[in-house]
Amino acid sequence: MLNVIFFTVVMAYITDIFFVFVSILLIYLELNIKIFDSTYDKENTDKLIEYLSNPDNATILTEIFFKGEPKPDGICYSYTNRFICYVRNTSELSRERYKNNAKIWYIGSLNIDLIKDNNIEKEIQDDNFIKVWDTDSDFRDSYIYSFKIPFECKPYPKQKDIIDKIISNQAKSPYHISRVLIYGKPGSGKSFIGKLLAKELNGCLANFINLGSPGCGFRQLYRKSSPSKNEILVIQLDELDIIINNIHNQKNINIKHDWLKTEVYDKSSYNTFWSEYVTRYPFVIWLCTMNSEPKEINKLDNCYLRQNRMDLVLEY
Repeated sequence: MLNVIFFTVVMAYITDIFFVFVSILLIYLELNIKIFDSTYDKENTDKLIEYLSNPDNATILTEIFFKGEPKPDGICYSYTNRFICYVRNTSELSRERYKNNAKIWYIGSLNIDLIKDNNIEKEIQDDNFIKVWDTDSDFRDSYIYSFKIPFECKPYPKQKDIIDKIISNQAKSPYHISRVLIYGKPGSGKSFIGKLLAKELNGCLANFINLGSPGCGFRQLYRKSSPSKNEILVIQLDELDIIINNIHNQKNINIKHDWLKTEVYDKSSYNTFWSEYVTRYPFVIWLCTMNSEPKEINKLDNCYLRQNRMDLVLEY
């Protein structure tokens, strides 16, 4: 008899129990709210939290299964499709292979007005930062990530002249690239031009690429950064004269590795890299610097700096 009464009471208040549970869940996950397709959305997120705090808005709970690429975890909402859901990702081992599954609970439609900023590109252009790419290790599975650093410097007239020549050269290139060598005395500020160039183009900068060591990292960087006409990738290679001397004299060259490839290890691979490999990846500026004068490199072999290896050779 007591069991029947308990069951009857539970059924009578099951809706209230459910919404209390959902409310507790939302409060617990408040700091884990993910947004599918909106940006610069602090105001939108505040509106979402306010909306979810009312249990009357969570009216539907449907369990949906997705296979393949995992979705974000936690409470999520879509700006475009106007819905709210809770996502939990799991990994399953089947036939000695891992599969990623996402279980999605659809909570309901998002019947609130959202604000989407149409001036995002302008905000990025106007702020005093530049985006830099880096890697957490030198291994094949290293994680490549981007971050912003404060940068408010303006180019001097000589630097501005060099930057304008590089931008013009890249714009005219049929491959949408520019291979640039800047040479000058040590400490003159050649390496600083990479930051100024990234700032001028509203692009991003990477200076961890190492052509002469196993694990160049360029392919992974290119996939991750996805450069475009509106966001050029600037790759800075310092001390190119040392790389060329090592290649020419076969000194300090290590090409033996179980899985990491060395892009440049002799004269033939060096020439192929700049003539064939680089031209397959558009919207990249390769900014090389060195302390030696070009005539010193040409004494070794004039193939290293000739046309179709370097598009611009500029003194600074």
